Amino acid sequence: MKKALLLLLVLLTSITIVSCTKNEVTIDKAIEEIRFNTEVNSDFELPTSIYNYKLEWQTTSENLLIENQDTNKVLIKLVKETNVVTATLTLIISNSYDSKVKNYTITISSLPSNEEKVSVSYYDGNTLIESINYKYNTLAIEKSDYNPEGYSLEGWFTDKKLTIKYDFNTPLLSNLTLYAKLIKNPITDSEMIDSDLDNLSTLDFSTENEKIDLPLKGKYNSKIVWQSNNPKIISDQGFIFYPSERTVVKLTATLTLKNFKKTFSKDITVDPFSRTTNLNLNSKKLDFKNLETTFNIPSNRKIDTYYLNDGLLPYVDVQNFFESLNGFILYDKLRFDYQDDYLIKISYNYNSSNYLATIDFKSNTITTQSLTFFDYYTIEYDGISYDNYGITDKIISSTLGDDVLFNLNKYNVNTFIYKDSITNKSKFLIPYHFANHIFTGSSYYNTYYNGDEYYGFYETPEENSLNEVKKSSLNNQKITDDVLYSNYNMLAFLFDNYYGLVDPETPINDYYDILVDYQDDLLVDDSNRLSQNIANFLYKEIDDLHTSFAMEGYYNSSSYTISYDNMEFGERQDKFYSQIYDIEDLVNQKHDIYDYNGYIDYDKLDNMKTYRFLDTNKTTAVIFLYEFLLDESDVSSKGIIRDALQNIYKESSNTKNIVLDLSINGGGHVGAVFDVLGFMTSEAVTHTSFNPLTNSSLTYSSISDMSSVPKSVLDKSRSNNWYILSTIGTFSSANATVALAKEYGYAKIIGEKSGGGASSIQPVVLVDGSIIYISSLDVITFSRNNKFVNIEYGVEPDINLNHLKIQDDKSILNAILNN
Repeated sequence: MKKALLLLLVLLTSITIVSCTKNEVTIDKAIEEIRFNTEVNSDFELPTSIYNYKLEWQTTSENLLIENQDTNKVLIKLVKETNVVTATLTLIISNSYDSKVKNYTITISSLPSNEEKVSVSYYDGNTLIESINYKYNTLAIEKSDYNPEGYSLEGWFTDKKLTIKYDFNTPLLSNLTLYAKLIKNPITDSEMIDSDLDNLSTLDFSTENEKIDLPLKGKYNSKIVWQSNNPKIISDQGFIFYPSERTVVKLTATLTLKNFKKTFSKDITVDPFSRTTNLNLNSKKLDFKNLETTFNIPSNRKIDTYYLNDGLLPYVDVQNFFESLNGFILYDKLRFDYQDDYLIKISYNYNSSNYLATIDFKSNTITTQSLTFFDYYTIEYDGISYDNYGITDKIISSTLGDDVLFNLNKYNVNTFIYKDSITNKSKFLIPYHFANHIFTGSSYYNTYYNGDEYYGFYETPEENSLNEVKKSSLNNQKITDDVLYSNYNMLAFLFDNYYGLVDPETPINDYYDILVDYQDDLLVDDSNRLSQNIANFLYKEIDDLHTSFAMEGYYNSSSYTISYDNMEFGERQDKFYSQIYDIEDLVNQKHDIYDYNGYIDYDKLDNMKTYRFLDTNKTTAVIFLYEFLLDESDVSSKGIIRDALQNIYKESSNTKNIVLDLSINGGGHVGAVFDVLGFMTSEAVTHTSFNPLTNSSLTYSSISDMSSVPKSVLDKSRSNNWYILSTIGTFSSANATVALAKEYGYAKIIGEKSGGGASSIQPVVLVDGSIIYISSLDVITFSRNNKFVNIEYGVEPDINLNHLKIQDDKSILNAILNN
């Protein structure tokens, strides 16, 4: 007989004891609660105590063997291998007060033979490694050689939670499932960086979407820096700017971990832009709030807004966008013709002329004969219409120039046609910010999307509505890739197609060539950094005093403003700021118009004495003009000069020289230029509005109604000798005044080269909600010898006078007398 048999399964011999307290349990109750299987085919265990009773087990049967009687449990061994037999097991239960005997009849089934098989299944987690059949009552193999790559075997366990370790000295009496407990091997830095390097080959380098997801850290914390050999097409951040023809770009990753460095390279083929065909759209009807009272747009207006593939970039239907702005846009005068399922032809009539633009959703283009198409279907805003201010503009010649083509493929702009499942009507969708700029941007009336609703205002929001406009559920959020990508593309589109400063000798044909050097700054998802970086780009790279940062976007907190501390300016702006403060100090010493913070005090400005005489005989007088204002209020350029001249002529009949001080005049309304020139000449002034991109032009003859000026004052003024003080601070409309006065001989210029600025400004809403100003395509100039004269970079003086002497009366007088 084999006497080494051990415990098989607890469930076959389990004993159940029902809970009671010691004081409540009688000896009979204790016996009743001792329960176990009496039909067995393997060894089993029994307790040696229950509650406060001692349990002693005895047998006279040759088929049972009792071991370990003195421990907490006794082991009952079976000592018969074949045939079914019975045996008596006796229990003696006792305590200090009572004792009792109970007999149990044990039925012993036939024991398995050594030839029977037992299965052991080895698992790694939920994965079966191997199943092995063993002979009954033999020992299982430990399989200590199981060591997956990077791991070591700690042992085999009978439960999935790996808490009960299996003893391989235990004979197999039934089927068994074992689970491997694995310990991750410590690896070297070299092995870790190699592992991170290997993982890069599994990345998805598909170019179907606008960005490849490039990790910046490996599984083992290797730092990963990506570099593109052609960032104009694939940026270091993984953004894809599709080329005009198939191009192969190499992306290289440099991995660094402590003292180890590795590189990984991948050649990526990028095809020309192809619009997204996987359209997963959702839409919202968002409120539109008009903040400009000049236009009658109902307060309950909604704009249907669409989002592509769970992104946050808003799209609008072209016609719905126009219709939503009815009251500012003369919507009823527009005709929308849909042709061939992919064309929209928008047309209208103005002053007996027909205007037409075509949006082609197949070729992804917008075409029109002239940008003037976008000017005449809106209600003119009083601030930019000079008809009401007595200025007559007569067109004396025009050049149509080149047709306008906006190729949206170049700027990675998705436009698409979407059939509404509810209305069964097609929607012709275009990114909202492109629609806003193309269709309404020239009007100075901006619509503004802040993530939750739309607003309408002139140029930028008024101070009292600024917080409302900027308050958004997206405040302080990271900018999503689709918005960031579109924002970058819009900057390229904007400066390629709407920027007025074009050097005819070295034109910039593709602003992606300029932007590529600023990708690290302009493709950051932190809104505050992005706003600051856009401003830095404008002031350093564009370096144009008419181009500036006006307002932060809706991803910023509503209180955030960019910092001008340590702002890096370009060469032109550096020169301007290196001189303008000195000039302003000299002006303030003369006129006391600045407050203690260095800002203009308009109360002082409005009440200052605007003229002074330079000599005791009062032959020469200076009139100070700070800005160009139309005759729309109590304060205007015409009114300031008129009042000054009246007082001058009252004080002296000897005055023959009038000096107009434009030394810190930064411009204003270009219409006021003709008011000012009207004091110097009775002639209509010829000037040209030139578009340097399309080479179109309109040449005007402009004259101001000077009837508000007494005839005697006007006649004497026009008979006087006029001079203009010019410095680098003489900018924009003041620069135009200097240019036209010098060109046509109305006045002589004293001082230094003027500050320039030939374009009017245009406000632009970027995709992230930032608002910037740029020099527009409306460039003021004049023709000389059948060529347009570029006055953008200033006009040289007739009489040189250092800017540090520009407020010195004696120096000004000597400049006049000696020339």
